[in-house]
Amino acid sequence: MWVYVCDEFRPVVADRWGDYAELFRLVEPLVEECVGEVLEVEVHGVCSGGGDVVVEYLVRYWRGEAWARVVFSESPVEALRLCEGG
Repeated sequence: MWVYVCDEFRPVVADRWGDYAELFRLVEPLVEECVGEVLEVEVHGVCSGGGDVVVEYLVRYWRGEAWARVVFSESPVEALRLCEGG
């Protein structure tokens, strides 16, 4: 599993998680390293195909908004391309 935030992929190890909110809590420390304190987060969308899954979050922080994506794939760059339509 990977988190993609601030134009960077970071590996994440997670044995289990229950829902998308809990999944975000697992990667929140990595997101906060990039943007600072997270004030609010919402699931923006989920994309899947070919065994890959991308969960996209809209993160609000003190300076505005940022995107964070959790990517379940052995080829995270390709999974993002698939989910972004090209």
